[in-house]
Amino acid sequence: MTEISIISRALGIEIDPLEPGVLEPLEADKYAAAIGRQERLADVFLNRVKDIGPITTSMRTDVQNKSPGEVDVRI
Repeated sequence: MTEISIISRALGIEIDPLEPGVLEPLEADKYAAAIGRQERLADVFLNRVKDIGPITTSMRTDVQNKSPGEVDVRI
């Protein structure tokens, strides 16, 4: 998520004003209070993913469920 933020900033797209270096710390605190968020967007998304639990590939899920694999379906 941090890499996405860095790349977007390099392209002139600002997706997270709370990312370090985007706003001065006091300005970032004011903005965070205004939008009701204290965490960087990357941290918000990473915490959501942690709540989901282990994530595997779709091909592994097919094997575990004894379903036809993606390659089998396409051929």
